[in-house]
Parts: sequence; structure tokens; C-alpha cells
Amino acid sequence: MVAALVLAETGRGAGVIEQGSRTVVQAWVPEDRAPEINARLRRRLRAGGGALAAAAQDLTQATVPDDDWSLAWQRHFNAFRVGERLVIRPSWETWPPKDDPQAARPDDLVLEIDPGGAFGTGTHASTQLALRALEKVVAPGDTVIDVGCGSGILSLAALLLGAGRAIAIDCDAAAVACALDNLRRQTLTGRAWVVLADGLSALRGCAEVIMANITAEAVVGIAGKVTRHLKPGGRYIAAGFLASSLPQIEPALAACGLRVTDVDHLEGWSSLILSREERGSA
Repeated sequence: MVAALVLAETGRGAGVIEQGSRTVVQAWVPEDRAPEINARLRRRLRAGGGALAAAAQDLTQATVPDDDWSLAWQRHFNAFRVGERLVIRPSWETWPPKDDPQAARPDDLVLEIDPGGAFGTGTHASTQLALRALEKVVAPGDTVIDVGCGSGILSLAALLLGAGRAIAIDCDAAAVACALDNLRRQTLTGRAWVVLADGLSALRGCAEVIMANITAEAVVGIAGKVTRHLKPGGRYIAAGFLASSLPQIEPALAACGLRVTDVDHLEGWSSLILSREERGSA
């Protein structure tokens, strides 16, 4: 819940680190915005009462040099499996791990990721849910649109799963640069377009799969445009929201002509796979 509040306040992911019986939630934000974000987050924690109010007492702020960012990720970000075939491997790790050579499988698809400052390492439950959904829906040759691409991890996964092309969209120039770098790392730029834009505003074509691992409000907010850009039989993968939001999200998406075909849950988060309803006359 604390990580969800951090995402809501900052638009950036949070690292959740287990330290024995203690859990630490870390988030990196621009130094000039840190006091404002700190104050707002403290107010929201206190308003939550109970354990959240208690967590507000432990909220601390520290200035971290840019070069320490990569070191922090390298200490806590290790290679791991998501779903049946996808393996997330940071650029400084090996797969299989040296201490577990049996972890690899013959059909593994290894995503090499260097997150930099962009959201999307695969460690967050919402990203893992989106990756699991991709395994279920992507077919060879599909065009896949990734709204709010962050590090580009979902576009990478779609291409490795056989998509013909991926269109990765983000409104953050740093995320666009990071996604491009990760696509180059795996020589996938020939099948990908990375676009600096707000949502689906710059899109002209249609796709078999549109995915959005963003927020509950944004998942619903782009739904009308999603229906216009989905091909017949296409699928919308929506993630980035808590399970408690489902009673509000599902009716809102249904009102846009999107029908739920699959629901998945992980660590209090949820994802949906939806299809566009064909509305013809009887």
C-alpha cells in the first residue's frame, strides 16, 4: 500500500526491499521536488490511519548522487523468472545464476534490462502481472502498443514472444531514451518504434494488443481511444492498480465497450485482459 501511494504521488515506481523482519520502501525523485512530495506523502499516510499512520513516522529523505542510483539497483536487482518463459536479467547479471545452473529452461526468453531512472524493472507486482498477461495473448506477427512504456520492458517481452512490431509510448523523455537503449541492447530496434507522446494521442494505426501498466485512472482514461485502436479480436492488457479498485474499473471499461476475459492477482495488485465488444445490429 505504501508503494502504491508513492506511485500515485510521484508517477514513479518504488523499490520494496526485505531486510529481515523490516521492509523498506524506497523511491527516487528529483531533488527539487523532494520536500513537496515528502510532505504530501506524509499527509496521505497519516490520513490512512493504523499501520499507514505509523509508517509516516518512519518516512525519511536523503539526497543521493546520481551515480549511487545505479549502485543501489545493482545491489538489489537480480535475475529472476516471470511466468512460464520470461526471465528478467539486469545487464550486470548472468543467466542462469552461477549458484543455480539448473534454473534455466530450453525455451527461456531472457529480457536484458538496465532500468536507469525509468519505471519498469519487472520486480513490481503490476509489471509481473502485465508480463504474465502478455504470455497469454501475444501471437506471432502481432502489433503491440505499450502505453507508458517506462524502461520498455513490456515492449521487449512482446517482441521476444513473437510480436511483429512494438510501439512504445511515454510522455517522459528519460523513459523514451531508456526504452531505446534497452531495445538496442537486444538488437530489437528494427521491430520497434519509441514515441514521445501523451497516451494514444499521436497514434494513427491499429493493433492486436494494447497494454497499459499505469494507474487506475489512466487505464480507464485511455479506454475510449483503446477501443478505436484495437483490431477486431484484439486484447487490452490493463495493469498498475490495486485489487480493491476492480469494482470501479471494470464497469468503467465495460462502458467503453471492453469486456473482461481474464483477471489475475499478485500481492494485492490486479491486471485485466479485455476484448473489444463488437456492436452490430440484430
